[in-house]
This record gives sequence, C-alpha cells and structure tokens, in this order.
Amino acid sequence: GYIKVGNNLVINSETGKLDSISSSKSQIYQHIINISPYKFSNNNFGLPENISETDLSKSDFYSINEAIQFIRNLDLYQFKRDLHNQWIIKLSPGIYLEENISIPAFVSIEGSGNENTFIQFKKLSISSNTSIKDLCIKIESDINENQIIYIDTYTIDKELDYYNKSNTIDLGCNNLVKFCNLVICDDLFENKNLIHIENGNLVIMDTNIDLICFNIEERNIINLAIGNKLEIINGNIKI
Repeated sequence: GYIKVGNNLVINSETGKLDSISSSKSQIYQHIINISPYKFSNNNFGLPENISETDLSKSDFYSINEAIQFIRNLDLYQFKRDLHNQWIIKLSPGIYLEENISIPAFVSIEGSGNENTFIQFKKLSISSNTSIKDLCIKIESDINENQIIYIDTYTIDKELDYYNKSNTIDLGCNNLVKFCNLVICDDLFENKNLIHIENGNLVIMDTNIDLICFNIEERNIINLAIGNKLEIINGNIKI
C-alpha cells in the first residue's frame, strides 16, 4: 500500500524505495485526472542520473485545457459522463496560466489548497454540475469583456445526448455550480461583471473575493439573471 513517512517522505509500493518525491499512478479509469504545471526531469531537482524519469511523480497532463480536451474526446460509451459518472481534475501545487477555460458538464476542478495552487485566466465558462475548490483564482482582467466567470447550466453538452439515450436530466434540480474554499483576486479589476449567472444555481462556500478597482465606474461582483439562485456561506467580499 501507500506509506507516508513524516511530512514529505513516501515509500513507493512497487519498488519499496523511500523518496521525497511521490510516485503517482494514473487514475483516469477512476475518472480522476492529475495535472502538474511542471514537466519533471532529473535536472529539476538535481537528482542523480541513475534515477529514471519513471521514479519521479508524473502527471496525466500539464495544463487544465489539455485535460478538458481529453475528457471531451473520450468515447462516452466507454467513459460515461453524467450525474452518476462525474470527473475530477486534480491540480498539483503551482501556477496554471490559461487564456480561456471552458469546463464541460459533470467535470470539477480541485486544487491542493488556496495558498499553493493558482489559476490565472481571462475568462472562465462553466456548465452544470461543476465544482471548483481548494485553489486561488488570479483574474487577468480584460476591459473589453463584460464578465470574467460565465455560468450557463441550461445547455448541457450536446455530445452527451441525454434524450436520445433515454438518460434525461432534470435541469431544475441538477444545474448546480459550487465554489468552495477559493480565493478570487485581481489587482486591477476592469470588467463590468466578475461573475455572471445566465442560468443555474451558484453556491459560494468559504470563499474570499478581493478586488482592487482604480475608477468609480459601475462594477458588479455577481450579476444574477432572473430566475436563478445564489447562496453565499461564510464568504467575504472586499473591494
């Protein structure tokens, strides 16, 4: 099995070797995709040349968008993606620089803590049954965009084809998006809306939003379209 010694030593269950670098296995068949922002090599750590790359902790992908595209391209008959077969993208500590991120239905993103896992992007689009937790979001404002985080859970990914597969889903009950244990910050917030909820129910838990604005133009932290729900639990908003 997996044995941890102290705070940073692990024993590889296959080789019995004690090391300060964990040797992880792919968990794709368990619907878990591991992401690292770094491609490891011996030179990264100054390790001896006789330690091969297979001894190092390797990830399935090295960017969030690579993982999302992989999930979108999967055969949905072999790898189901629905209410009972959801996917998790797990992020190792580090900073992830992405231009735009579009998270499909039934896919969630988990960091390794909001003090050591950072995502920086210009725009984030979210579909239904998605959670984002345990990370820090560093907004890269674009004055030409109306919103940074756009939530629309009404249109389920057409590739899932629920109705033709007799696998219908009640959008009124299952269009939930959750933000848990996040820090959302921007040192120069220039957009009209931070979060726009076009369709869906958003729950924000244990999340701090910290924005700096340098003008007095109107700013909406959360813009809620009529008919949608918002619940904030233990959240702090500082502007």
